[in-house]
Amino acid sequence: MRNFTMNIYKISKINTIFEVLSPIKGRLRFFGYYEKPYIEGYNGWIYRGQRENNWGLIPKAFRNGELSKFVNWYNEDEKFTQNNPQPNRIVAEFASMRYFIETCNKHGLEDNLNFEMRRKFIKFIENINSNIKSKKNKFLYPLHFSEMFSLAQHHRIPTRLLDWSYHPLTALFFAAYNYYEEKILTKTGLEKDEISVFGLKIDDLFEHSQIKDEIKTIKPSYSKNIYLRNQAGLFTVDIKQHLKPITEIDQIKTIKKMWSSQPYNTGRLPLWRLDIKAKLVPEILRNLYNYGYSLTKLMPIHDNAAKDVVLFKDIFYKM
Repeated sequence: MRNFTMNIYKISKINTIFEVLSPIKGRLRFFGYYEKPYIEGYNGWIYRGQRENNWGLIPKAFRNGELSKFVNWYNEDEKFTQNNPQPNRIVAEFASMRYFIETCNKHGLEDNLNFEMRRKFIKFIENINSNIKSKKNKFLYPLHFSEMFSLAQHHRIPTRLLDWSYHPLTALFFAAYNYYEEKILTKTGLEKDEISVFGLKIDDLFEHSQIKDEIKTIKPSYSKNIYLRNQAGLFTVDIKQHLKPITEIDQIKTIKKMWSSQPYNTGRLPLWRLDIKAKLVPEILRNLYNYGYSLTKLMPIHDNAAKDVVLFKDIFYKM
């Protein structure tokens, strides 16, 4: 594989962040955003925010300790799991989904599946062990259940989906808010901490790669998912992630592999990352709240309204 680098930009001033990411100011031209109306969405770019800049693009289902929160028999450290790590991970991944769906159905909550699709999903789960072990029936990631996977993803079930948004400031909000909740509120943040925002030119990646069967985009119906609609959200998924060693499950590595597959691609990846000093998080959130961003707007439930009250008090009255 040829060596391609991802541009990383370090930001330490609040004005620079909004100069770079604000669609109103048109500065995204620097990253290829150009002059298309913002209402159109993205001109090929999608964005993802993360509360720690040293994280790769690794979905929750492949992070240690996440599946074991939902599946009682799964633990990465046990010999049973270590003997067949990926098959056991796949079974646990879909078992957590099944428990979520069954609980939603039991209590009359929407699960984005009609009766027939729910029946097919349960059958898929029942056959998953034999499909993984069979040499004839190679395991294929069931993209046709993506509406349900996207719902589970937004309710903290560990899936192999990665959240992205067409809106750069939405990605910035989630990076800043998650750092605030996990680090500032718990007083565990460090002076050296940085949050990050990724930008991926997804149309270039797909149009200029010979590899078509690894990363896919999932764009569920906004009419069925108010969180996705408010966030202008979509997902990427690596459908072959379960076949890769633990050192290769980062989607950054898959993007490099795809980009290097086309001989005429040279220079930089269609992927960049902004690293932003975490000490700027309160000021970032103050600006975003003044712009109309809030947890309740992006994920409108009463619990998030209560979280917004706490955050609002912290960032506006503890300055």
